Amino acid sequence: MIHFRAQAALSAPIHWASWQKLANVPGLDVSAGLVFSDETHAISAAIGAQGVALMSRQLIEDELREGRLVQPFGPEMPGKPFHLVYPESRRDDPTVRAVREWVMKVPGGLCEVMT
Repeated sequence: MIHFRAQAALSAPIHWASWQKLANVPGLDVSAGLVFSDETHAISAAIGAQGVALMSRQLIEDELREGRLVQPFGPEMPGKPFHLVYPESRRDDPTVRAVREWVMKVPGGLCEVMT
C-alpha cells in the first residue's frame, strides 16, 4: 500500500483505514507500505509499480486516461470539499481564472470558491 500523509495536516484526506471500513475488508494491515509526505511522490510510486495508492481522481485523471494508472477495484471513496482562496483584486487575473475554472469542473460539486 502507498500512503500519502501531509506533514501539516491533522489527518490524511484519504486513508486506507477508511477504505478498509467502507470495503469491509477485515484483517488488512492498513499501516503497511510506503509513506510519502508529498502527494506527487505517492503518485509517482504508484506509476512506478511500487504499490496500490488511494488518490484524488482529480490529480490522476491524465494518468488514468493515458493508461499509466488503473483503478483496479472499489469502492470509490467520497471526496471532501476544498476551497480556492484568492484576493478579490486578482479575480480577473488569467492565472487565477484558469485555476478557478479547473476547480469548478470537479465532479460532484465538491468545491467552493471564496474571495
